[in-house]
Amino acid sequence: MNNFKPPQATMQAPHNNEAEQSVLGALLLDNDAIDRIGDLQAEHFYRGEHRVIFSELQAQIAAGKSCDVISLSDLLRDRISDCLPYLNSLAQNTPYSSNIARYAAIVRDRAIKRGLIALGREVADQACTSRQDAALLLDQASSKLEQLAVARIRQEPVKASADLYQHIEELERRREGGSRAISTGFADVDDKLSGGLRGGELIVLAARPKMGKTAFALNLACHIAQSHSVLVLSMEMPRTQLHDRNLANLGRIPLAHLLQPNAMTGEDWNSLTAAIAKIDRMQLYLDDQGGLRLLDVRMKAKTVKRRQGLHVLVVDYLQLMEGDGDNRNAQIEGITRGLKALAKELDIAIVLLSQLNRELEKRPNKRPQASDLRDSGAIEQDADAVLFLYRDEVYHPDSMDRGICEVAGASRAGSSSTKKRKTHPPMRPPPARQATEQNQGAPMQRAIQPSLSQQRSAQEQQAEQTAVLHHWLAEWAHWMRNNTAEIKRDVGFGNATIEGKQMLTNYSTAEDDGTLIWDLRREKTVLDIDAVLDDLKRQMPWTWWAICHHHGLSTLWKFPRLDPQEAYWNAVEELGLLVEEKGMVL
Repeated sequence: MNNFKPPQATMQAPHNNEAEQSVLGALLLDNDAIDRIGDLQAEHFYRGEHRVIFSELQAQIAAGKSCDVISLSDLLRDRISDCLPYLNSLAQNTPYSSNIARYAAIVRDRAIKRGLIALGREVADQACTSRQDAALLLDQASSKLEQLAVARIRQEPVKASADLYQHIEELERRREGGSRAISTGFADVDDKLSGGLRGGELIVLAARPKMGKTAFALNLACHIAQSHSVLVLSMEMPRTQLHDRNLANLGRIPLAHLLQPNAMTGEDWNSLTAAIAKIDRMQLYLDDQGGLRLLDVRMKAKTVKRRQGLHVLVVDYLQLMEGDGDNRNAQIEGITRGLKALAKELDIAIVLLSQLNRELEKRPNKRPQASDLRDSGAIEQDADAVLFLYRDEVYHPDSMDRGICEVAGASRAGSSSTKKRKTHPPMRPPPARQATEQNQGAPMQRAIQPSLSQQRSAQEQQAEQTAVLHHWLAEWAHWMRNNTAEIKRDVGFGNATIEGKQMLTNYSTAEDDGTLIWDLRREKTVLDIDAVLDDLKRQMPWTWWAICHHHGLSTLWKFPRLDPQEAYWNAVEELGLLVEEKGMVL
């Protein structure tokens, strides 16, 4: 750190005089060669007279005027001494214009090196004399260094059809279910994002306090981390609180039990062990440093990207970041623009949490809208999608939508509708790797497709399916048992709704034949058969099931049939006969 040596005063700035002369000579010989020099500018030239000559050549050619040695000399005779002889030597010493692109690249390269030297001197001078914090100086230096890096990269326009066939291949992959989009774990949210998260996108998740931004983001991160690398930068919560929330969510353990372990039951400890095993298999990285600047976010994201790979970055939350600018609006604008650029540079999706301003509290309808985004309109401008979270029970404790989280907003390519989601129960069945080690990492639906099922014995298939469904129903039943006091009106089974006064109280399994029994004790329960069918068709088309009526409503699950589609339609037919016999009210 103390090895600083000032640059020698006699050090000559990098430049290539011959390359500069060759660019100018080639343009004098062939004005059309200017199309092959890219974004070369006058300031890239080292010698002053070369800058003057290039600027005039560029202006004349842009105006559609032919420019040769004689005409250019007439324009520059008052600004360059011995102008005609020098221009003549440039043209004579450059026999061909075909290599002008190479000459221009050399000129540009030397200009960038001079820029690095100038930046280094500026940084050294500021470090010696400025009273600003070192973090701010680092941020400013990084920003200027990025500008030099951008100047080095040239991207020229291409004909629309040049890479069209490659794009057609991408469309084919989407049609076959091979899209690059990463599922969030919430089907409705995926629909709003046109399939999920994609590299290069900035997704803003906005809400007022207590609406569940962090909980939603952690659920999303844990789901994605089962198959992709996720980095969570939490400037609000320490890692201990993040661990508590993740363990409570994944283990279906009341958070209060984790905060007071003496209250934990034997079942809680078993669930905790299972949750720890789940997290151990995830590609999830946590960082709880507060007050991050854009430079800090870049460094952390690049470090994870380089070492482990990175697909999704979660930043919690925007208003806790520090920035540069005369006012907070300018700072927020710089942060969101920088995060969008970072997403494109690293080809990652960034989920940015943001607070909403207090103005919405004054409205009768407190559901958020775009104008409620706090501090800057640049948030909506830079984001590829803005999602708003709203829980009516925060403002109305007796709300009929208690336990429901509304997700509203839209992306540039997605839908703009509002979706309602239960805030506590599992949204989707767990991945199949929770059921069997041989199938780690594959989604449940993929693990049980007929093409794969036929490669295993019926006994292996039945054991795997039984274990997966046991786990999912156990999680659902566990949530319902712990929330019976909160369930006054309804409880969702996916999109199907069972209405009644008293809900699920018992769950049991018959280990001998793999039968699962799900009991509902209730007073007059109405079952929406069509909704159940639609839900099961979407989530579990591979099960065969029937509904029996015995002192309440029991759902009898059975397995195995080798053809999942045939098994499903047999179940539909049997259920239809049962509905005709019993009626819609069971």
